[in-house]
Amino acid sequence: MSDTANIAKEDKCERSILSLAQAYCQPPEAAPHGERAQLSVGLSELLLVSSIANLRLPVPERSHVAMLVPNGSGLAVALLAVMDRYTAVPLADSEPVRGNLDKLELFAATCLLVPEGPAGLALREAVEAHPTLAHQVKCFTVTILDNGALQLELDAAAPAPASELAPAGPAVSRGGQITLLLGTSGTTGTPTVVPFTPSRMQSGAHLIADTLELGRRDVGANMMPLHHIGGIMVSLFGVLVSAGSMHFLPRFDPSSWFALVAHAAYPITWTHLAPRMWSYILSFAQGQGLLDDGVDGGPASEGAVFRSSHRIRLVRS
Repeated sequence: MSDTANIAKEDKCERSILSLAQAYCQPPEAAPHGERAQLSVGLSELLLVSSIANLRLPVPERSHVAMLVPNGSGLAVALLAVMDRYTAVPLADSEPVRGNLDKLELFAATCLLVPEGPAGLALREAVEAHPTLAHQVKCFTVTILDNGALQLELDAAAPAPASELAPAGPAVSRGGQITLLLGTSGTTGTPTVVPFTPSRMQSGAHLIADTLELGRRDVGANMMPLHHIGGIMVSLFGVLVSAGSMHFLPRFDPSSWFALVAHAAYPITWTHLAPRMWSYILSFAQGQGLLDDGVDGGPASEGAVFRSSHRIRLVRS
């Protein structure tokens, strides 16, 4: 069992996302050498220092907030911050504009966070030109900072209600509230909305952390999409409740993964991927001569990156 797993399990009421992060947050200066990765990949610290960590939007709490934030640490922070006070609806930045418009309608979103750049601008313009969504969805631009945190640009013409701007203590998430909405693919029928409550997500996160034996000393490498339940539950919540750290790569890229394994300041101890992704990783490694003779029977190579001495857990979904 992870060394921090019992903290939230013993709570009489559920923690909010922010108070959960505070419970597991160990300040970097107090951490023994080698026990945590850099501040930019420590989820608890990253969430707490982020300018979006105490997010206030000009919509009521638990409104459905959609996000077209690129995969990576920026989306990790946005998801955790939004889920603390609103209901998060992550959108895939690889999805065509038409598909994301359909999802905004399906999820009854009332707010949309888009990044700077062509993809965000295209979706925002499409929303503003839509006969229904133009009157239903408020759009805001977010900027990804160098440390992976987000800076939100609120429209001065649409200030948040006074009740939303007033300082408040940590919110307590209630079991019946919905913190995340995801959609089914629709490959076997009509796409449907799947709701997730805080209790469901936190319970699942503890099971994942316990099963994978995640702890403070673990440093992961994520390439799973964070608009999918696998990436959210394992790479976000599983790491958060185990007080571990995570490198968030922007996309699936075997070359970047091996470079991180070889050169990360703190050793990568685990990675979670889908089976087909692992097959691509292995094929890439064999083709590039990156495997030592102690790994998978591959031939010895001076350029080997993944050696038999590596102690890394390869987790498949």
